[in-house]
Amino acid sequence: MARSCNAKPKPEREFEPKHRKCLMCRKAFASTHPGERICRKCKGLSIWREGDGILGGRAA
Repeated sequence: MARSCNAKPKPEREFEPKHRKCLMCRKAFASTHPGERICRKCKGLSIWREGDGILGGRAA
């Protein structure tokens, strides 16, 4: 009997590190994958961690 595999499928192409502008501070940073759009410095801020920011207000 064959085992089913729950592994995430591999992307068709490898992701390359790229310099992007942070969506919060607008400064360039080295993004390691396409979904990384907030720099480490901004992710360390309480406004990011607590959900107070771009969308205005805390998450319910």
